[in-house]
Amino acid sequence: MRLSKLEISNYGPIGSTGCKIKIDNIVVLVGPNNVGKSTILDAYEAFASSGQGIAKEKFFNKEPLSPVIIAGEFSHVTTEDLKTLGDNWKYKDEDGHDSIKVRWIWETPGSSGKKQSWDPKKNDWIDGGVGGWDSLLVSRIPVPLRIKATDGHEKIEEAVVGLLTEAIKTAIKSDAANVGKIVEEINTLTNQLGEQLKEEADKVCNLISSKVENVFPGYRIKLSPGSGKFEAEKVIGTGSYLTITSDKNTGIALANQGSGVQRTFLWSAISALAEEGKLKKGKSVVKADKSRILLIDEPESFLHPPLVRLAREALYSLASVDGWQVMAATHSPVFIDVSKPHTTIVAIKNNAETSAFSVKENTFTDDERENLRIIRSCHPTINEFFFARKVILVEGETEATVFSHLFQDELHRHELVIINCMGKANLVLFAKILNQFGTPYIIMHDTDAPKAIRKKKPIANAMWRENEKIFEIVEHAKTLGVLAEVISSIPDFERAYFDEEISEDKPFFAHKKMTSEEFKKEQGHLKMQKLKEGILKEDTAILTASFSDMEKKLKEWVQKNGYEKEEIWQFS
Repeated sequence: MRLSKLEISNYGPIGSTGCKIKIDNIVVLVGPNNVGKSTILDAYEAFASSGQGIAKEKFFNKEPLSPVIIAGEFSHVTTEDLKTLGDNWKYKDEDGHDSIKVRWIWETPGSSGKKQSWDPKKNDWIDGGVGGWDSLLVSRIPVPLRIKATDGHEKIEEAVVGLLTEAIKTAIKSDAANVGKIVEEINTLTNQLGEQLKEEADKVCNLISSKVENVFPGYRIKLSPGSGKFEAEKVIGTGSYLTITSDKNTGIALANQGSGVQRTFLWSAISALAEEGKLKKGKSVVKADKSRILLIDEPESFLHPPLVRLAREALYSLASVDGWQVMAATHSPVFIDVSKPHTTIVAIKNNAETSAFSVKENTFTDDERENLRIIRSCHPTINEFFFARKVILVEGETEATVFSHLFQDELHRHELVIINCMGKANLVLFAKILNQFGTPYIIMHDTDAPKAIRKKKPIANAMWRENEKIFEIVEHAKTLGVLAEVISSIPDFERAYFDEEISEDKPFFAHKKMTSEEFKKEQGHLKMQKLKEGILKEDTAILTASFSDMEKKLKEWVQKNGYEKEEIWQFS
């Protein structure tokens, strides 16, 4: 079995309403400042501690008026698990998997938590649990390895240096006859022992370097042995430190590196040491075969923008390694990649309410997944819709340019995000994501013509079928309780609002129009203002109610403009 969900109540800023977090290969927590993203990482650590006491500050509003409750749901319960647990505790989760649930309750600060188990037959929580629970649960909960936004590199550097110099210390202690000589010839011995250590040191340094290079190409980690106090067993360890080399320098101490390099070293070293079974959590060593979860605040902090993308790939790669999971709290849309399976995005709001989007193997087709990769590479901030209160999906650069002018003063105030989907065919793809995430949205699309001309003959226009898909996905949204609407540009955005058919340089044309004083006197400008007011005031008059409503309006436009006999405007 494995931990699949965490439920948190009365912890930090999270009140009695509670907060539910699905545990996936990688979980990305997004939301405004001070809504509880880091609190969720803290709560995971508290749950994994098997009920260790928590401070008064961790109770809701820092007052122990209501008990802190953190529950964990474990899915994929196996026959072997049931031999330890017994069948009485098993139930089917929402995905149909055999599951069990356990929780810890803290009633007073500093006191150990009380464990309870969910009894599906009694439909209630029962104190304690069946025999063998504790050891089995501990073995199934990934060990939390936490990196806070304020953490420095000092402790982990000390651990790495300590690990690398352990062999030298042992050799010195076991060779008392040479101690005097060691003290006398300290500098020579440092070099000699450094060579003895080289193979082991290089192995671990290379492992860390391979991970650091995922973000900072060409950067290498090396141990620089050095002498400190004249105590034989400490002669290497006290003065040793880590340096980082690159193509541009021969070696700069980690302490003198920038914050971005130090933080990258931090999580690279933690993951490398954990994989080698040489990482300590408290006084215990985290075994190499033990599952682990990296809990990291703001992994984008202090990184140059291109390096944020490399850091994202490095963390997603780590999450795909067997035995590893990642939970990250971020303010960067670049750190979200919905093209990768087993990814869960969780948005936390001011009242600790959450909405989530989980990417499974079958969430997207291969073509859709490839489209998402292409769009993300061309449009790094595309995932801003995960941070929005409401989203407008538009086909391309022209609409995005117009809307950036039209809503320039309202975007932040209304938490409104305009998403350039880079093509009409991608509108439904993003609507699918928003439906699952529960974010209200409007699709702005061109109706286009029902027919196209190919080899001088009329054929069905593929973009006409996209119209049907758009209304289908919006109707599906409404069954899910998601507020979704459609605004149809008849027959396209340029003719609907500029009264001109434009074939090239559309975004530049749109920019010139929107910044022109002359345009403010035209009918198109009035249409734009009505569109803006309609969107902000949620006026249904600007909306297209259905596919048949769109088709009716388009036929009226065709007749008004005298296009009834043209082949591309035939509806049957």
